[in-house]
Amino acid sequence: MPRSLHRRRQVFMLTLILSASVIAAHSSAPSLASFSLRLFSRLAHEPDTFISPPSIATALLLAALGATPDSRTTRQFEIVLGGPAHTLIKSALPDAASNESGVTLQLANSAWVHSSISPAYRMLVENALSASVFPLPATASPVNTWVDNATQGEISKLFDSISADTRALLVSAVFFNGRWNSRFDPADTMDALFTTNSSGIPAVVRMMTLRNGRFSVGRASIGLGRWVNLIDLPYGDETYTATVVLPDEGTPLGDVLKRLREDGAVETWNAWLSRMSMRQVSLLQLPRFRLEYGTKSLKGVLQDMGLKDAFNSSILNQFLAMSRDPRLYISDVVHKATVDVTEEGTKASAATGVIIMTRSARPKISFIVDRPFLFFIRDRRTGRILFAGRIDNPKSPAGSEETAVKRQGSLVSSLL
Repeated sequence: MPRSLHRRRQVFMLTLILSASVIAAHSSAPSLASFSLRLFSRLAHEPDTFISPPSIATALLLAALGATPDSRTTRQFEIVLGGPAHTLIKSALPDAASNESGVTLQLANSAWVHSSISPAYRMLVENALSASVFPLPATASPVNTWVDNATQGEISKLFDSISADTRALLVSAVFFNGRWNSRFDPADTMDALFTTNSSGIPAVVRMMTLRNGRFSVGRASIGLGRWVNLIDLPYGDETYTATVVLPDEGTPLGDVLKRLREDGAVETWNAWLSRMSMRQVSLLQLPRFRLEYGTKSLKGVLQDMGLKDAFNSSILNQFLAMSRDPRLYISDVVHKATVDVTEEGTKASAATGVIIMTRSARPKISFIVDRPFLFFIRDRRTGRILFAGRIDNPKSPAGSEETAVKRQGSLVSSLL
């Protein structure tokens, strides 16, 4: 390729902002569920990871819709995602905005496009994802404002600027806010020790406490004599739930995540869930925490999963279903997410950007989350996961950390 042509390669920026997006973990869309679990398990090798796998999947689907039909790039999208884009869109997104008591789940999509983006592709985005189409602005301000509104202020800024070579910005925003079905009483929240992975030294956290409740709990083997414990903490009318996966003491989270990275990840996940049943829980303790993750580049992990050509600037004609410009390619995929877990419930948000250059009586049990754990938000009707997180160092929401730090020394000495 002549150097002059390479330097003139155009930028196509595809961005997806999600605040509680959804993946399917049941047979209705097993391939997308597999993508989501495999992606999460790869990213979660780092402590305190929180992502929305379907926001990433949907961003990639939007790009895949513009890929040249029957090209190697399209085939790589299908291999990584688990099928053709048009068959996976419904599996990636929530069925509809939820009005159920105690839960808010809202979805909005937008496309910010250059004049070189084809009318056919704009219509496809409108029809497939109900996206509002806007002219591509010269600055990031209008897009950031839209994101801020769509996520109810949870993600106020995703971009610092928009390159002159950018040809499109595709944005999808989902907002989730759920109140616990069984709420924690703030008066029962206390300082407690939480053993972190980073140092092994217990840290002081604000531990929410609930006594004598009925929850769906379970225990599943991950092999070699190692086990995980699971509990569902439902929101609202129990359609949506937070699923906590807590390894036994001495079992690293990495061993748990390895099972979700292997072939058969969906079967493993569903087998874990099948071990759960309603039980009386005498004591439930869960850290109160807020986690902000990102903005992180996903380029490397997606390339490792098999999406290689789309990131290669030397390959032409990759996105001809989007534009006649043969020079478009993906330069990066970025993601940002937040989660806030309090006595009232959970609020979560995420953002992804694909940047394209050009029965018998049982004893009561306790479930005390005092060590690193996995945290999922999912739809129990469909099996769809809204968020997936690895929590190693739970940080309390603003206003409580300073007090906790001051009390840490005395608490550690009194409890050890």
